[in-house]
Amino acid sequence: MELTDLLTFSTVARLGGITRAAEELNTVQSNVTQRIKALEAEIGTALFERHSRGMSLTGAGRRLLPYA
Repeated sequence: MELTDLLTFSTVARLGGITRAAEELNTVQSNVTQRIKALEAEIGTALFERHSRGMSLTGAGRRLLPYA
């Protein structure tokens, strides 16, 4: 788990979407998506529920957020 992954996670959680987080982090959407997927794979559970209007935290995501 890298600090950049946690920063990306907390930015997506705060802004509610990959596109907005990518803009704030000055990176491309695919990089944000890749970091989130890698973090979820490392932890072994989904951190976000994806839906048509953005993303929301799962229970595991809500538990991780204060540590990020």
